[in-house]
Amino acid sequence: MNASFHGEGKAIQIGRFGDQELLEPVLLLRHILQIPVRVGTIRPGWESLPPYDEVIEGVQTLTTSYFQLGFLPKVLFFEEIRKNKESIDVFLLFSILSVSARFTPSLVKRYQGGDAATEHFLGQATCLIQDRMFDPSLNSIQGFFLMSIAEWGNGDKNRSLIYMGIAVRLAGILRLHREDTYCLPQTASQQEVVYSEVARRTFWMLETFENLHSGSDSPIAFSYSDITVLLPCEEREFTFGARPHTRAALSGTPPAIKEPNLTRLPSRSLFATLLQTHSLWGQVARLVSNDAPKIGAGHGPRLDPDDYQNLSKALADFESEVPKQHQWSVWNLRGFKIEGLDLAYLSAVMVLRLSNIILRRSYVHDMINSQGRQSETHTSPSSDTGPPWSTVSEELFDNMLRLHEQITAFFEYRFPDQGYPALIVFCVYVCGSLANHLRQQPQICPRVAPQAMSILQQSIKGLSDLESAWPLAKRWYRALCRASDNSQLDMQVEPVLDVEPSHTTSGPAPAVEGYNPDEVACARMDVQFNDPFVSDSMFEVFETYLWGDMQGSLDNGAFGEVFPTSSWN
Repeated sequence: MNASFHGEGKAIQIGRFGDQELLEPVLLLRHILQIPVRVGTIRPGWESLPPYDEVIEGVQTLTTSYFQLGFLPKVLFFEEIRKNKESIDVFLLFSILSVSARFTPSLVKRYQGGDAATEHFLGQATCLIQDRMFDPSLNSIQGFFLMSIAEWGNGDKNRSLIYMGIAVRLAGILRLHREDTYCLPQTASQQEVVYSEVARRTFWMLETFENLHSGSDSPIAFSYSDITVLLPCEEREFTFGARPHTRAALSGTPPAIKEPNLTRLPSRSLFATLLQTHSLWGQVARLVSNDAPKIGAGHGPRLDPDDYQNLSKALADFESEVPKQHQWSVWNLRGFKIEGLDLAYLSAVMVLRLSNIILRRSYVHDMINSQGRQSETHTSPSSDTGPPWSTVSEELFDNMLRLHEQITAFFEYRFPDQGYPALIVFCVYVCGSLANHLRQQPQICPRVAPQAMSILQQSIKGLSDLESAWPLAKRWYRALCRASDNSQLDMQVEPVLDVEPSHTTSGPAPAVEGYNPDEVACARMDVQFNDPFVSDSMFEVFETYLWGDMQGSLDNGAFGEVFPTSSWN
């Protein structure tokens, strides 16, 4: 059976099935792009959309509050929808609004709530699935991708992965993972250059989602050995349809193996840096998830020491070569805020911190146990099975402090009505969860322990401000509240940014008025939390180890409300 595009009354063959030949890459690309054709009749489905102004507001919300870096060509898309709305694919619009509706005031008002608005547009898009899943076009790929994002935010893992799987297969049919698919003649128009970049970015959006939600039960969709497509260009080049002089490559792909310097280009785009950080996260998540069954059974060290060292070095090397404008600083955040790319920038720097945290957090129990034995023997028996616990502990909580600094800056510079991706909410949860653990076990990092309570309080306050938009975030908020001693969380606190992260491996704890490590150590949680279901979401990867030796709370049914198994198992 031949897959095909249907345009201008002709069926266009796009693959080789049996004795059918592939089109030349240039011809294939022109049909993949499907540059809008003006038509005179309204397509079925527009009558199901809200008023025009509300649709525009919803699309704008997607580009400002969720995908600041994405595949929509903003100038061309808004121009087309303004001049000839009938030319815009309604399946794509339903899918866009399924993500952005919860942040769009007019749609929240119309459907009486963000959740209801999301469900409405997901329902409309679902009605078109049967036809669109067999239509290998960019609009179909983008639509299923966005539906996957919306379902992930709803906490429905299975639907999310199925929609993503459809998008991935359609992308494979169109050969979006191959660089030769994007070849254009020198005579190509600027519009064709823009839409070529749209196709490239569509593939990389799929790839980065796969990395952000990787795990042992969700393997990567495309083998890196098959990915020859280079990374996206700068936003200005995308807007103006300019061909970049050079493009960066993702480490592990054939172009990067052939020319390693392409992974370190100082001129790489923010989108390229974002994709590289998400690729590193995927490596960390898969490593942690793959070891989870062994660790859950109590066998062996937390991670193989060689795997830990190799990935730790890869993270450090990457961070040392990140372009200066892509490194973390409040100054850079303010600059990207002006350009409308602040959330994309935060996603890059925060995921880098998360990768460092998750990699080291698997040694938390070794830190505690080793410290206890060290007080008796003055030696560290864990040194044979992993890195010295004190070094890992300092690095872990340094990364927590740096993540907390980024979160604090996000709240400081965020507009009150600005939306945000669920990733940022997850970062707040991670920061609070680690602070909560340190509050109970201050001996594992005495230098940072005095700040633990304040960071925990700010994290819970931050989650309470953010949890209303994302159903999944509500679980993180409830989990952190139940895992903490609520009687100690009533005091109002100011953001803590006065202690710089240290890169040393030891040192005395600073004197802090009113701080007593023994009293903090005795302030036990009402509930310790742990996710027993090893899966591929970022939440589950984070929780795989942290409270693994506190299974008794789960056996007592403490988590039935916080972690409903119907959504994540």
